[in-house]
Amino acid sequence: MRKDIPISEARHELTSLPERLTKEPGAIAVTRRGKPVLAVMPWDLYQSLAETLEIMGDEDLMAALRKSIKEVEEGKVLLWKQSRIAASEKRFGTELTALLKSRRNKANL
Repeated sequence: MRKDIPISEARHELTSLPERLTKEPGAIAVTRRGKPVLAVMPWDLYQSLAETLEIMGDEDLMAALRKSIKEVEEGKVLLWKQSRIAASEKRFGTELTALLKSRRNKANL
């Protein structure tokens, strides 16, 4: 829910706004004649919004994100453990990977 304060009130409360935003997270709309003219928000929220806009503006990154989401929806992903095993098998071979896995399992008992 948006919190509005008139610009005259914001002028007097400027030094207390950081504490107010800590207690009530979000943004405050500063209004002039009832219409929003400024947004006051915590720096972390501003940075998050700026980074999100930067990501969304990168066509290549958004295409990769859409592709990744589609792959997840289609079940075309490996769990972290599965990918570690596949990488190990590629690097060391199936037999050595199985041996290492069995030793790791015995050590965890």
